[in-house]
Amino acid sequence: MSALRGQFEKVEHVFEIDRTSAAEALRLNGEEVDGAEARLTELGARFVEPLRVRRDLGDLFARLEREGTPAAGVPRPS
Repeated sequence: MSALRGQFEKVEHVFEIDRTSAAEALRLNGEEVDGAEARLTELGARFVEPLRVRRDLGDLFARLEREGTPAAGVPRPS
């Protein structure tokens, strides 16, 4: 019984190390995704702003603001 307890404690310790490592990796990846999203939003805004003043694109921007953008891979209703 004592050998089994010892083995269980070793497995539990390794699991806790792996769990802690995975949680830290997840946190770091989340920060990286947040940073990339902020940068993409910034670049997108810099790209789009000069186009907003064009009269020929006004109705398209109005539609985007009204309907939003479709999710990737999700068909839009007709």
